[in-house]
Amino acid sequence: MKEFSESYSTIELNSILYVPQNTDLQFQLKSIPKAELYIDGNLVVGSLDDRFDCEEKGESVVTTPRQYFTRGNHYIKIKLLPGCAMYNQCISLKWKFYRWYRNNPSDFEDIPARYLGFN
Repeated sequence: MKEFSESYSTIELNSILYVPQNTDLQFQLKSIPKAELYIDGNLVVGSLDDRFDCEEKGESVVTTPRQYFTRGNHYIKIKLLPGCAMYNQCISLKWKFYRWYRNNPSDFEDIPARYLGFN
């Protein structure tokens, strides 16, 4: 008897993130279904199940630990499974930008478009 398994394709979103100054950053990734966030080629948060089902699991929200970033370009990649066509799918990536000369941010905010570019 042959065992059969099928791996579903993943969707990848690739971008360049420009960090305007040396600073600490934290990211929040919201998605339906689950997703993974890679920064500079390293998995920093999230997980994917290589198993397809059509159960509505709700929104996944994961946050990265506060981490130091140098000024300049950093490569970000978000991987997610296509999910079930019966339910809405979404993805959102926000950041906390810790400015050394101001109060710390109270919540995650949208990454300004001027800091994102596609490769």
